[in-house]
Amino acid sequence: MRSAGALVCIFVVVLDVVAGILGIQGEIAQNEVRGFRYLVFECREPSYSAFRLGIAAACLLLIAHFLANVGGGCIFFASRDDMQQSPLNKQVAVVCLLFSW
Repeated sequence: MRSAGALVCIFVVVLDVVAGILGIQGEIAQNEVRGFRYLVFECREPSYSAFRLGIAAACLLLIAHFLANVGGGCIFFASRDDMQQSPLNKQVAVVCLLFSW
């Protein structure tokens, strides 16, 4: 069971790193788009490739954070009796987990 938890943690970290790289690549793609300036205003046309990279990064982050929250919260949701008998700290952690989503 411990090795499975470690693998999930490593998987979440890898997803976060890949999402960060995709976000940076999307920012680079958006910066390559030409724009024009008028006085102090600058306007750029939207970049479709930057949009796709941003959506891919957001989806990876969503998956990573879902796995992390479910993996961290599954201990508390084993049964309702376990939840009611657990210490107050664990109950508060579950409530905070639910409110974070």
